[in-house]
Amino acid sequence: MSDKEKNIPGDDETFEDIFSSLREKYNLEPFGETEEKKEEKKEEEKDTFYDPSADSEIDDFFKEAEEGYAALYEEVDAKIAGVDEEALRHEAEVLGVEFGIDEKPEEPVSEEKLEEPQEYEDIYSDSGDEPQEFEDVYSDSTPEEEETEENKADESTDVALIPQAEEKAEEDFEEEPKKKKGSIFPKKSDPVGEKIRKIIFLISIIALLASAAWLVNDYIIQPYLIKQQNSQVSELIDSTDAEPEKIVEKLNNLDEEEKTVTFASLKEQNKDFKAWLVVPGANISLPVVQTTNNDKYLDTGFNGKWLSGGTAFIDSNNKSVFSDMNTVIYGHNMRDGSMFGSIKKYKTLDTFKKNPLVYVYTENKNYVYKIYSVFLTSAVKSDDNGYVFAYNFINLSSSENFASFMEELKTRSYYNTGVDYQEGDKLLTLSTCDRTVMKNGRLVLVARLVRENEEETVNTAKATVNSKQKFPAGWYEKKKTTNPYENSVKWIAQ
Repeated sequence: MSDKEKNIPGDDETFEDIFSSLREKYNLEPFGETEEKKEEKKEEEKDTFYDPSADSEIDDFFKEAEEGYAALYEEVDAKIAGVDEEALRHEAEVLGVEFGIDEKPEEPVSEEKLEEPQEYEDIYSDSGDEPQEFEDVYSDSTPEEEETEENKADESTDVALIPQAEEKAEEDFEEEPKKKKGSIFPKKSDPVGEKIRKIIFLISIIALLASAAWLVNDYIIQPYLIKQQNSQVSELIDSTDAEPEKIVEKLNNLDEEEKTVTFASLKEQNKDFKAWLVVPGANISLPVVQTTNNDKYLDTGFNGKWLSGGTAFIDSNNKSVFSDMNTVIYGHNMRDGSMFGSIKKYKTLDTFKKNPLVYVYTENKNYVYKIYSVFLTSAVKSDDNGYVFAYNFINLSSSENFASFMEELKTRSYYNTGVDYQEGDKLLTLSTCDRTVMKNGRLVLVARLVRENEEETVNTAKATVNSKQKFPAGWYEKKKTTNPYENSVKWIAQ
């Protein structure tokens, strides 16, 4: 076959020219990169963080690629010459080259097509490319049902029923707002049983709210107010938050002028002020007042304002305070231990052994008492077979009556203190409530004044627990145990 028949190009026409003309004729994409694209690539490489020219391996790679493309060009050039269009297409497919197709301009979308609903892929579904199907919760049929001729026949019936269902739904919607919730308050139209139920319910709510208010007041508000008031009063003797032992030390070391100024400031705040009481074992450090009755300071603070904890006060029957045979001081038993609430600590022998003394400070004199007895009694006759132990007497007519009283205190005490007594001794009695067993129970601490020329120390080694302690008859009834003192002689103040 001649060169002309083979249609091989002559020397005057290069391979690039032939390939370029054929590529333009058949709209083929070039195998290699044009100079323009190479320049663009260089510009892009300038903006990257990696420079291929700096790597010899990359250079070798590109060189090999260029050589491969050159060989490919030569092979294609040899095959393209004189090949018809169909064969050329076949060869292009073998080489992985596609004929270029001119892009057609996009057809404008009509308004009708815009109004048609578009289908979107459910990107939240895990089922792949297929759109997720949802069950129609308002339909009686399931998505799995196939459309049969019978279903089509029923379609007309369903359609006919829809307007009626909508009307019924509208009626229900209109009637629903008219329904009113039942009132918790009884009405005339309510049946008797319903009225009783509502009344009981309301009473329960009121009782619950009242109980909550009482608890908040008793456990939070009043303890806070008592602490605040005691703190303010303690500032007058510079003893705020000080331990009782420190307060005793401070008050013992006041000279006459300092003492006069301190007690004058207390009297200025409250004219009924009589003394300052310190009971170390019960953490008590309080001002004590006295007035003409035993009611005022039950719920009146030292500042004269209402306070549920009140103020510790001396019995109004005491005429010669701390000089009578028995000076009685009352104080509330608060739940947080304030006021006289911590006297209960003296129910244990250990507390007595650590703190056997009570201190009282007045403007003219300091008093020290040795604790003699701590016992439980009642303020009402019904708790003790019509008898009330009169521990709060002021004076007694005979020494015998006094001695029998002191012996009675030994019998009733939680422990034997070992402290003795003599005729003419002066007593200090601290009284507070104790409802642990009896509603009207009273916890009482009785201390004997240290005599002149007597040491203030107490030999607590002699103290022992009283295993035969005497309680009111009501205590044994509550404990459901035998009363060994049922027939004992009752002490009467004379």
